[in-house]
Amino acid sequence: MRSDVWCAWRAGFTRTVFALGLILVCAPAALAVDLDALRQQGEQGNADTQELLGLHYHSGFGGPKDEAQALIWFRKAADQGRPLAQYSLGEMYEKGQGVPADTDKAVEWYRKAAEQGYARARGAIRKLYIEGKFVPANDSQAGSWWQALAAQAEAESRDFSQSRAAADAGNADAQVKVGILYLTGVGTRKDREKAAIWFGRAAEQGQAEGECILAALNAANTAWHVASQNAHAIETCRKAADQGYADAQVILAVHYAMGRGVPKDPAEAEVLWRKAAEQGRADAQAHVAGQIKDQAQAAQWYLKAAEQGDGSAAMLLNLSATGAKMSGESVQIPDTIHGMSLSDFAQEHSADRERDFLPNLWASPLIATETGHTPLWRTGPILATVVVAAVMLLASFVATWAWGWRAVIPAFAAGPALIIVMAVAGYLSHKSPIPEMVQGMEAGTILWLLAAAPVVGLAFAVRAITRKKRLA
Repeated sequence: MRSDVWCAWRAGFTRTVFALGLILVCAPAALAVDLDALRQQGEQGNADTQELLGLHYHSGFGGPKDEAQALIWFRKAADQGRPLAQYSLGEMYEKGQGVPADTDKAVEWYRKAAEQGYARARGAIRKLYIEGKFVPANDSQAGSWWQALAAQAEAESRDFSQSRAAADAGNADAQVKVGILYLTGVGTRKDREKAAIWFGRAAEQGQAEGECILAALNAANTAWHVASQNAHAIETCRKAADQGYADAQVILAVHYAMGRGVPKDPAEAEVLWRKAAEQGRADAQAHVAGQIKDQAQAAQWYLKAAEQGDGSAAMLLNLSATGAKMSGESVQIPDTIHGMSLSDFAQEHSADRERDFLPNLWASPLIATETGHTPLWRTGPILATVVVAAVMLLASFVATWAWGWRAVIPAFAAGPALIIVMAVAGYLSHKSPIPEMVQGMEAGTILWLLAAAPVVGLAFAVRAITRKKRLA
């Protein structure tokens, strides 16, 4: 019996290896690009081909990866005004891919694409500005978008200077504001240590918001392990929240939502989120919208957050408005947001949430260490991927067992097909650039083939054994 199993397994495994080898040999040939023909068209000045060559060399999809060649072809296409090539050049200069990193040149190319309305380039420039890597200057020749960004930078810098002067004079409220500006990097570079100093100065004067934020920062710096610091943070933030400080309400809401230092109470957390949203906190407004089942009401909250530049709220606003319309309700979207497509608006502002107070405040390894497991928002996509992969592998096993050789190619092709669909969807939703999309496709395909090979081999073995028993 053992020898029968071994023979069946060996026969099945041999067929599987042969099929896998066939796929691996044919796939590169199918994906291969006729570089000589493309180069010939590119040399003749075809901008589409030049851009395609740049993408090919940049990603290494279907051929060799060569950043130097990617730079050459992107530049040729960019000089002809192709926004994708201009954006790609900016990205290479920003990340130092094939050239020394140069933020000024990155902004130069990003700007050329942005002025043609390329949303991803606008988002890249905004991100560099948010990170404090450059400050846009007023330019009378630039479009309204650039002028608005320059005006924003000037206004934020002026606001910081004025707040700093008042804080130096001993104004406790100004000291808290300066701390938040340092913490979020608005009008100045981010500096958590300087932020803590200013919160401390306000706390020394008994300013409730300063006491709350300083206590929360101290607790976060110790990864929330010190119970006395947690208790102090909750006590001071409750006092500040009762006085109407929105930042304290958000901090306390997170404590209740996670059960950190207090019994877990989602209902109380939602009350606090609502109070902060009513005071104009964009992240709180987006959170409140996500808890409302009525699409028209949710859209109104998303609209409030979107008008403050919350990109994710803008995308969700579009969904809520569509849902409200399907249910016979109407949601009015103002021209300030509807002037460009909501997806473009979301892409441009996608990095703005880095300036929100909350993500910076809770930047610590607290969640995994405190709860003993990785939170759902991190495990969700991974868990879903594992479940889908397991179901597909089971289906491959059953199909091969039932239909034999006819099911091998579909079994191996199912995974890469799904991976390609997911990668393209990620690109179209602006969540991943082409190089990352291609790398993800390559890695996912290799993992699938490695997982599917033994499963299909086992299916052939089981099939052979059951057929032998049936004949016997």
